[in-house]
Amino acid sequence: MGISSVRIMNRLSQAKPSGVNDEGLTISTSAVGFVDAPVSAPYVFITIDGADVRVTFDGSDPTTSNGHFLGDGYAELWSRELFNAAQFIRDAAADAYGHATSMG
Repeated sequence: MGISSVRIMNRLSQAKPSGVNDEGLTISTSAVGFVDAPVSAPYVFITIDGADVRVTFDGSDPTTSNGHFLGDGYAELWSRELFNAAQFIRDAAADAYGHATSMG
């Protein structure tokens, strides 16, 4: 395990649910984001279940050929900046479900 892995694990182990934002999102055929108001907590734990999705962070709408691929079962700790910029669309025949929890 390298130094960067240790730093990430330390951040994850120190992050605790903040109670500010705990939100679910159905990800379908239209581009959607989690929140209308930006999250202020330093981190957000995000999961994707039920289907694969695409996500963009540059203000463009994701499509099935544009955006980063996140597979069904994805789980990761994101910075608030990354989370606040994210727009999702499903990349499968079925809808996906996203869940986000603010972590402080």
